[in-house]
Amino acid sequence: MYSFRLDQVGTKDVNLIFCVSPMRRGDWDEDRSDRYYTPASMMTLVRPGKDIIILPGNMLHIRDFAQFCATMLGWQTWQFLFTSGDNYSLETNARLELASTIKRIIRRRGGSWLLVPYTRTPESEMLAQSIGLTLPPFGQSSEWIAEYGCKAALHPHIGSSVDCQANTLGDIPGIRIVDGWYAETTAELVDAKEKLRACGYPNAVLKPNMGDGGQGIEFIGPRTSVDRYGFDMGPVVIERRLPLKRDAHGVVALSRHCIGGNIGPLTRQVFLNRNTVYGGTDILTNPDPGLERQTLEMMKGYVKLSQPEGMLGVDFLVTEENGRDVAWFSDPNPRPTEAVPLIWFRSLYTGEYGFATAASSRKFVPSIPIDEYWDEIKRLGLALILGETKTGAFPLCYLPGDTGVLGVFASTDEEVQEILKRLEHLL
Repeated sequence: MYSFRLDQVGTKDVNLIFCVSPMRRGDWDEDRSDRYYTPASMMTLVRPGKDIIILPGNMLHIRDFAQFCATMLGWQTWQFLFTSGDNYSLETNARLELASTIKRIIRRRGGSWLLVPYTRTPESEMLAQSIGLTLPPFGQSSEWIAEYGCKAALHPHIGSSVDCQANTLGDIPGIRIVDGWYAETTAELVDAKEKLRACGYPNAVLKPNMGDGGQGIEFIGPRTSVDRYGFDMGPVVIERRLPLKRDAHGVVALSRHCIGGNIGPLTRQVFLNRNTVYGGTDILTNPDPGLERQTLEMMKGYVKLSQPEGMLGVDFLVTEENGRDVAWFSDPNPRPTEAVPLIWFRSLYTGEYGFATAASSRKFVPSIPIDEYWDEIKRLGLALILGETKTGAFPLCYLPGDTGVLGVFASTDEEVQEILKRLEHLL
């Protein structure tokens, strides 16, 4: 019931315009890899003869991967459009450079069209208006993010009269949120740390309110001073530090994702460590029944309360209490996470299992061209041939020497692990 299908989010009969530009949340947030990886990660979701994707044209590897996708997925030339790439905001470039071209395509093709941005911003709203779309962009509004889609939604402000166990989402049935507070100034942060200590939590975790992917997280001990914290990434939350469950793959960190109100399967984040050469997102085929139930109950309550209008993910942390695993609602992400392209691609082309490896540094991504990379996967007999097989590997994003995601699909975890082992030199 909660396995994502494209037709369940109202896009089966709607043409999509992917213009997925990372949201710049401050002067600290202008990452080169995100600037190119984020739009490129959506390429394999473009349906042949139906959708459009807008891409920054000032990176040769993006153009090469677009040509690979055109060949493998059967795109027509009008389906991939390039901007000059001279602006960090892809939506701004598209509005200034491609609006008339997009309008001509819409008039020629007919039907309903929906803009799919990273998240709904003034830039995406202006782009939708400039090309004459009647449907709002498929994403969360800034008002929604402020109320439901940031870490501050989980904790009361330190200046409020409630204790650290109160939270904005506390009325959701079964929800479990780590004790903590939201702080905007140094004085508030010092006060929040002291109040956590007084509650019996001398060890804490400090997280920027709008950070993601581990950005800016700091572990605070009993003797750690926060009176000179600079708030370089804006306001923060400070939470008690949980005794997190670990296994051979590291910390057990789970996620659930929602696309247009439809809840996807439980996934696990796999981190690079001494026991593995890959990191990424694992769609769990046989999750722990207790964690499956807990995370689904919390996610259903969150979606019912917040009524999201685009793509989002929620991270869950896991602890062990009295011999059972306990899930904690940890971090709402009001934008497409790394798992969304994997889940979406699987719904279009493959069976019920998927693993996506991901690397974000030159050390872990080969420098060979995409054609050579794909030829090596085929030479090993491990390529996922779309329309013919449902088992194998397929590049979901490949920017040589920079960033890439390789999707590995099979019916069992053992098969996936065997494919990954044989492709170790490409990860």
